Amino acid sequence: MVNAKALWESLERKYKTEDAGSKKFVVGKFLDFKMVDSKTVISQVQEFQLILHDIHAEGMVLGESFQVAALIEKLPPTWKDFKNYLKHKRKEMKLEDLIVRLRIEEDNRQSEKKADLGLILLSLRSSIYIARENSETSVEGECLLLLLDLLLERVHVQLASNYFEIYPRHIRCHPRKDV
Repeated sequence: MVNAKALWESLERKYKTEDAGSKKFVVGKFLDFKMVDSKTVISQVQEFQLILHDIHAEGMVLGESFQVAALIEKLPPTWKDFKNYLKHKRKEMKLEDLIVRLRIEEDNRQSEKKADLGLILLSLRSSIYIARENSETSVEGECLLLLLDLLLERVHVQLASNYFEIYPRHIRCHPRKDV
């Protein structure tokens, strides 16, 4: 007959071994975690926070300054300049403050991308307009202009302090009959 102490020791050995294995798994997830450019930084920060939560749930403690430094180090490659800026800050930052800064930076980057796309579309629209004026194929030109206007309607272009919004003209595009 097995006494209570032997049973307890057996259970303790079994579950402490499993516990150590899950700790190693969580630490592995933490060490392997890298941010990529194909996803938003904020969604990846949320994944990182889940890993930190798992580490805490396993009874392991990471200081907040370590968490902040690790998150900065795991930023994606295109964030290199912002990463260097954050590394050289002398004042220590809380994790929450870092996440706020990352959200602001990501919003600014998305706004810049929209403005750049808008400028490209406006330039392309001007080129097509000039080409259409100089040629006989006005239907194709009108269709391209309509398409660009539809794209520009979705992109708000900011130049200095002015916002330009282009609204599409209502043009019907038909295939050429002579083709």
